[in-house]
Amino acid sequence: MDAIVRDRDYENVDRELIKSTVKSYKSLGLKGKPETKLVESKVEWVGDADLKFYLDHFEPHFLESARLDFDKKSSAWISTFNVHEYLEKIN
Repeated sequence: MDAIVRDRDYENVDRELIKSTVKSYKSLGLKGKPETKLVESKVEWVGDADLKFYLDHFEPHFLESARLDFDKKSSAWISTFNVHEYLEKIN
């Protein structure tokens, strides 16, 4: 989650690592015996999707992290900027 927050703050992060981590959560929910296939020179798991693991173990933390981050930022922006500047910032 820290890398995602840093990315929102325009810090330099490894986006491929974030992408592969999220993909791993989704892959953990594959039903049955997954197969592998080569996609754009990368091995990927293929199978019937069941996003329960992702929905139970990643998404709630992601959404709570986003809520806390945006609450913190909006509070700081409201106290720092006038209305016009604030609206530009959130746009």
